[in-house]
Amino acid sequence: LDGQSLLFLARFLESQSREIEAELILEQAILLPDFSATARVKLAELLVKNGDYEKAVEHLITAPALAPRASVATYLEAVRELAK
Repeated sequence: LDGQSLLFLARFLESQSREIEAELILEQAILLPDFSATARVKLAELLVKNGDYEKAVEHLITAPALAPRASVATYLEAVRELAK
């Protein structure tokens, strides 16, 4: 599957309460250079939803290095606060 298809599949799996499978799909998307930043943010959002703040922070730290976005930096700071 291409990166966009992986992101759509992950979103669908999450909507079906299949978070573990969605996480695995997002981890595959992270390996694709054109989709890595977006997949990391989506995975971080899923991890936050499941309470895994520290792991989410790891992905949010890496995502801006791949594709800088102010919204990711703001989200990273919010998740860091939750992780404390």
